[in-house]
Amino acid sequence: MIVKIQEFKDKVEEIKEEYSLSNRDISNTMGIDYTYMFRLFKQNANPGRKVIDGIEKFCQKYNLNSKDYIFLK
Repeated sequence: MIVKIQEFKDKVEEIKEEYSLSNRDISNTMGIDYTYMFRLFKQNANPGRKVIDGIEKFCQKYNLNSKDYIFLK
């Protein structure tokens, strides 16, 4: 599975501005720890199942298509 973290991060930044959200709001929506999200977005961590689930939750909440960020090999 391939996760396009940079593209997802860019979209998260847009949503953060639009809805005046904090990084904690984003990590809570995704259901992952704030520090893990920070490392993930700095590309110092590899996305696992929990991140993939979190991306899907985030996309569902903000009416985005998760298939724009998650691809099967």
